[in-house]
Amino acid sequence: MLESWPNLLLHDLLGVMLGWLVLEIWQQWRAVRRIEQRWSRQLARQRRRESLAEGRSLPGLARRPVCAECQVDVEQQEKPPSPPPRWPGSRRGRRQVVRPTWQYCDEPTCEYYGWPGLGNLRANGYPNGGRWRQWHCQACRQFFVETRGTPLYRRPVAPRLIHRVLTGLAEGLSLEATARLFEVEPETIAQWLALAANHFEALSAYLSQNLDIAQVQLDDLYVKLRAVQGNDRTSVRWLYNAIDPVSKFWLTFRQGERGLVTVQSLVHQLVQQLAPGVIPLFLSDGERSFETGLLSHYGQWAQIVDGHGRSRRRWLGLAELAYVQVVKRRVRRRLVCVKHRLVSGQLTTIKAKLAEHGWGINTALIERFNLTLRQHVPALRRRVLALARSEAGLQHQLTLVQLYYNLCLPHQGLPQAGPGNRGRTRAQTPAMALGLTDQVWRLEELLVIRVPPWPQANLTCGRLPRG
Repeated sequence: MLESWPNLLLHDLLGVMLGWLVLEIWQQWRAVRRIEQRWSRQLARQRRRESLAEGRSLPGLARRPVCAECQVDVEQQEKPPSPPPRWPGSRRGRRQVVRPTWQYCDEPTCEYYGWPGLGNLRANGYPNGGRWRQWHCQACRQFFVETRGTPLYRRPVAPRLIHRVLTGLAEGLSLEATARLFEVEPETIAQWLALAANHFEALSAYLSQNLDIAQVQLDDLYVKLRAVQGNDRTSVRWLYNAIDPVSKFWLTFRQGERGLVTVQSLVHQLVQQLAPGVIPLFLSDGERSFETGLLSHYGQWAQIVDGHGRSRRRWLGLAELAYVQVVKRRVRRRLVCVKHRLVSGQLTTIKAKLAEHGWGINTALIERFNLTLRQHVPALRRRVLALARSEAGLQHQLTLVQLYYNLCLPHQGLPQAGPGNRGRTRAQTPAMALGLTDQVWRLEELLVIRVPPWPQANLTCGRLPRG
């Protein structure tokens, strides 16, 4: 028994050494395996960076961007009904003097519903000595007041007070300051603003159709909303604008989160306003969402060859699309470098089109417009107490200022020769420069315009007829 003890000890020692050797080999193998996996991940990451860099160097996009609003319009698109025949007028009696240019029958069951200027309406005086005229539809025998469907319908307040309140808001007064100035409750002014904004939004959409525009500038600016109760922080939103730099016409705007969704909504609304086949020159800053938003509406698939001689399928802009980005580089809030990034089109053609007006490739006009917008909307100013309470309230203010800026506010950079004034010139509004109207409007006149439910081919935004 004692003689076999050294042999057992030797066997145990050999077993321990063999186990230690196997464990050491396994640990070394795991270490080598981890190094190989780390190197493989680094190589894959490097290849991914190279492919992304190569993809960024290639023009266009690798995937086709999809606009959600375009799909909704395709599903819900309905053609307006065909107009009925003109109402046969009677030759008896006095010839009609008051012509209802902006009036139409609002009875849904009537054949002439939504169609102005077809001779089916006749003036019926002022019932009970009231302020507003009454109209009579000869087709359905219905009577209605000329303010039906407008913010002034069944309002016991004097229209001049509502007009002055809205003009004060459009000129840049805050809601509280306007309430103190005209001695009206702020809640009442907010209610008037909401009604007027809904009316002006429909009127702006009605007038801004089939536009023939040569240039469009796009830009964004941040907006602070008032803090919610229980939260000391103010929420930040972004406002995207599009203007025509030639006529200074404010085309459209969208507010929301900063990103592709809001930009696509802006471009979608802009496409709806332009005439079919019109693709203007676009200028914007270096934000990538502008490129994706424009290419989602003005793009097509094309085959290009990369630097390695391989054919790539890319989503590029149409041949008619001309788009340049002005990329600015700032260091400590100071502008140090400005570069031009051509997204689509020919650079020589773009420079020649801008040279017709004596301009270069820049976004100075819409940046100047942002300053004008801050002066008219108190919620957009910096370091003020008159912040918007909600997105809906800010939307109402922007809608009011948009119509006031386009139709009521003369622009000093748009002179027009006045007839019979011995060569003197008078300023015109952006809508006059674009050919949408022939006069400077007042909000009091725009409040009583009844917007038709669908586009009309026989109406122009000219001088409002008076009774």
